[in-house]
Amino acid sequence: KREDSEILHLSTEVCIEDLILIARADFFGRNFNGETPAVFEAGEWLYARASALGVLHNPPKPLLMGRDLIALGLTPSTHFKSILDEGYKAQLDQKFNTHDQALQWLKNFLVTEL
Repeated sequence: KREDSEILHLSTEVCIEDLILIARADFFGRNFNGETPAVFEAGEWLYARASALGVLHNPPKPLLMGRDLIALGLTPSTHFKSILDEGYKAQLDQKFNTHDQALQWLKNFLVTEL
């Protein structure tokens, strides 16, 4: 889901639980025309999704590591960082969810990008 990917990316920038706390304070600190809502629906939704994705407090750990590149026969170089950065972005975009899927993505990436 696109929304889940956006939440995963957001988790690399902020602590989502802290963001929800601030947003909730801002929401309930406003003047409403009529009755004040009893629930901060957007915050509750984001809390539930971030919790389900395991990123409420921290971003996901990268599934690909330098040792995976070395295992495929690559020699450590400055290019490793860009490959791993692309891999992490693909992970956040939910192109893979397991280490095995990450390795398959990596093999395809290396064939098409290098």
